[in-house]
Amino acid sequence: MVGRTVFMEPKTKSDVSADAEVVLRCENLNRGKYVKNVSFELRKGEILGFSGLMGAGRTEVARLIFGADPMDSGKIYIHGKEVSIKSTKDAVNAGIGYLSEDRKRYGLLVDKSVEENTCLSSLEKFTKGLFIDGSKSKSVSEKYVQELRTKTPSVTQIIKKLSGGNQQKVVIAKWLVKDSEILIFDEPTRGIDVGAKSEIYDLMERLVKEGKSIIMISSELPEVLRMSDRVVVMCEGRITGCLDISEASQEGIMTCATNRQGAKIMNLKKIFSNQQAVVIMPLVVICIVFSLLTDKFLQATTFTNISKSAYYVAFMAIGVTFVIATGGIDLSIGTVAICAALIGGTFMEKGTPMFVVILIMLLVGAVFGLINGILVSHFELPAFIATLGTMMVSRGLGSIVSKTKTISFPQGNSAGAWFREIFMVTKDGGILPKNFPTGFILLAVCAVVMAIVLNKTRLGRYILSIGSNKEATRLSGIDVKRYETLAYVFSGVFAALAGLAYVAVFSTAQPNTGNGFELDAIAGVVIGGTSLSGGVGSIVGTIIGVFIMTVLKIGFPYIGVQSHYQLFITGIILVFAVYMDILNRKRKG
Repeated sequence: MVGRTVFMEPKTKSDVSADAEVVLRCENLNRGKYVKNVSFELRKGEILGFSGLMGAGRTEVARLIFGADPMDSGKIYIHGKEVSIKSTKDAVNAGIGYLSEDRKRYGLLVDKSVEENTCLSSLEKFTKGLFIDGSKSKSVSEKYVQELRTKTPSVTQIIKKLSGGNQQKVVIAKWLVKDSEILIFDEPTRGIDVGAKSEIYDLMERLVKEGKSIIMISSELPEVLRMSDRVVVMCEGRITGCLDISEASQEGIMTCATNRQGAKIMNLKKIFSNQQAVVIMPLVVICIVFSLLTDKFLQATTFTNISKSAYYVAFMAIGVTFVIATGGIDLSIGTVAICAALIGGTFMEKGTPMFVVILIMLLVGAVFGLINGILVSHFELPAFIATLGTMMVSRGLGSIVSKTKTISFPQGNSAGAWFREIFMVTKDGGILPKNFPTGFILLAVCAVVMAIVLNKTRLGRYILSIGSNKEATRLSGIDVKRYETLAYVFSGVFAALAGLAYVAVFSTAQPNTGNGFELDAIAGVVIGGTSLSGGVGSIVGTIIGVFIMTVLKIGFPYIGVQSHYQLFITGIILVFAVYMDILNRKRKG
């Protein structure tokens, strides 16, 4: 029906001599847990197939060779000479071309023409002085359109209008124009029809006959057996087999592909791969350092001050963890906390019972969270802009309702002062001593409950899924807008709870305050291991992160560090935490 042979019998013998020149040799390539001591050789004119199950590490090896990811250790030799490949430019200059498994994302400029894509990596060949020789680039592009039998009206055609098979041919043309000697084909026939597959197979065979060498990564065993001269099999980042095509079979490949290492005894490395353990270590070290530098740090009043200063920030941080886990941000939590306190306090001054005041505060936080969620999920405003707007609105609303005056909350034996006992024992003669930080108990309970919600419930799973891949979550039938909105509602409610903690500890709420609270909370979240890109969140890590920030804030004055230096050091810690998050995401691919 397609007018050409599509299916052929598996190759039974390689035409590549065993003593053919080795054009590429890799020795002990390593990258985290994804690539472990990988060594192999690629010969001139050979198609070296890479097979294995999903997550075996095949693509990760290809990206190391092409310089797309940094390797921890290992050596790469081309024609017997060691080369240093630290970037894709180094790889291209060494004669390596890479056809990604996701050509639209990594291989093509989909809104550009066939000509622009074909000549992209070789523009230096078509440049005269400062200008590109359009006639020459067009001529070369047309040449490869004919040689590769690419179906396109002209080389000016926008690439996204071509079929998958013809798009793949344009990627191949790009590296042929560059005269790449070593080509890495990662899933070369994924997403193309059977007719185009046959053309890609023919093209690969023609390329190796012309002296090119190919690494072919494929998840289709018939394709591996049809095209390869030798087959390298991987499992869990390791090479578990290297088979000549004459002895390769589907059964043999699958045996190697499932050759997993047995479970290992847990060691320190595995223990400390847990983000919470990693985060708590700096907190312990900081406390030890302050204890050694000053005797005052170990006093009971110090830990009381730490608890008092951490309450409101920690409650905000718990809520905003849900938002950041979706890949969003909430800049309004600080001003929403004070706005809720001012509105609640205004009702309190009119004689409203304290219990009702607390409910009003929580309602105010929930409403602001709902507004943020609707703006972000339904109106698709950038979270930064939406929450920046509500930050200004909440700040203004608090001033309007309170008529710009400071609101004082009840103390001592005044009616309604009982709420302060939730966060701090204010009276003698009770079960707990005066100034005991009871709010720590409430904070611990909230942290445990919300950690369970985030990690053990459908709601939490959906929120993390949105942060990991929002579109994939939507296409899985999940009401993404609903759950994204709920994340912001959580943030608003906990911001209001933070406002309650703030006035319980400091007794008053002042208009035009709250700016900057959100930065302390977000810093605690990031330091605690929640990724700013979403998909990863840890409530326990968030609490530890907040206490790291608070211990620094309380401890620095004891050793004579002034406030402006505190901000400087805190900023460095936050930047470092974000940078470590970026490195961690790169390491995980």
